[in-house]
Amino acid sequence: MSQRKSPTDDGYHPIVSGTSHTTNRAAKPTIVRITAHCHFDEFLTWTAADRAALVARIDATATLAVNPNPITGTPCREVTRGLTEKGYAVREIHGRKRRLGRLRLALSGIRDNPELVCDHICRNRACIEPTHLRMVTQRFNVLTGGSPPAINAQKLSCNRGHTLAGENLATLASGERRCRACHRYRQGRYRAIDRVGADLFHGRKAS
Repeated sequence: MSQRKSPTDDGYHPIVSGTSHTTNRAAKPTIVRITAHCHFDEFLTWTAADRAALVARIDATATLAVNPNPITGTPCREVTRGLTEKGYAVREIHGRKRRLGRLRLALSGIRDNPELVCDHICRNRACIEPTHLRMVTQRFNVLTGGSPPAINAQKLSCNRGHTLAGENLATLASGERRCRACHRYRQGRYRAIDRVGADLFHGRKAS
């Protein structure tokens, strides 16, 4: 029989099929996407006292920073223990491992849409201060961070100095930006290489 691990807030979970009767070997795990959990909807079924108790429990795990965050202008509320490898604060609550940032945002009255991700405006992943958090799309979260795609999205010119604007800017269906001048240059090189290859193949002098 198939065995499914208990779902967490978000992530991938393996379903391991039973042993094959024909090969007598266990099948490889299949990776399945589990729909993210909406904490806000869950908390609507709780009493006000239970919600307040959870807020106090979460806030007790964090420390208010001494200095204000340079982006938000207010101090971060940082969790220093129980962080994931990527620096997010996680705790097991009611039998589920949950990210405290998303949890704290839902407890402040913001619905954590399962189709969105929790973005740290302060750029401090260990922060659980609700005013430093917001729900955004995955693409928006990537483009406003410090990743290579985010840096490229903010460039005003390509690596060869061409302006990424007006008629020289092409935007693909994926949202990726492309320099038309560089694209024409690359296409011209490819055609020239093809001509040289064809001339050599047919024994002609390169044109």
